[in-house]
Amino acid sequence: MVDFSYLASLEIPNEAKPYSMDIQGEDAILHLLPAAESNKPYWNAVLRYNNDKLKGGKKSNKVDAASVAKNRKIDQQLIAGHCLVGWEGIKETNGTDVPFTKENGLEFLSSLPGHMFDPIKNWAADKENYLATATNDDDDIDLDAEAADPIELGNS
Repeated sequence: MVDFSYLASLEIPNEAKPYSMDIQGEDAILHLLPAAESNKPYWNAVLRYNNDKLKGGKKSNKVDAASVAKNRKIDQQLIAGHCLVGWEGIKETNGTDVPFTKENGLEFLSSLPGHMFDPIKNWAADKENYLATATNDDDDIDLDAEAADPIELGNS
């Protein structure tokens, strides 16, 4: 039997990682759990939303500014409710630090312009931000090594 147990290391851990952002010249850090299947509350909420959408018979292929805004609002609710678990450097307009709560998180994400929220969502959904990264050491690669015999496709 072939052993593929090493692939378990490719599971995305459900651990918060820091996302750094600049807000008008000030550094801020959001602590985000992955927007992925490994984050069970997030994943269940996504599945529940999609099932409800299917049950309601709402099917639209129309993409316009209103549908993008509606989907962004849903994403903001999902990220605030299930991925955002803390922050540093988030301030009110008067410069006062804002304590982290789920409610403040939703208000903050909903207040961001789309061009600032979308990268947060995309970062949380990118598995590479949560997997342990191996060092790329070119010295370990033998460029003169013979390639293995190629696999012929469609002849199994």
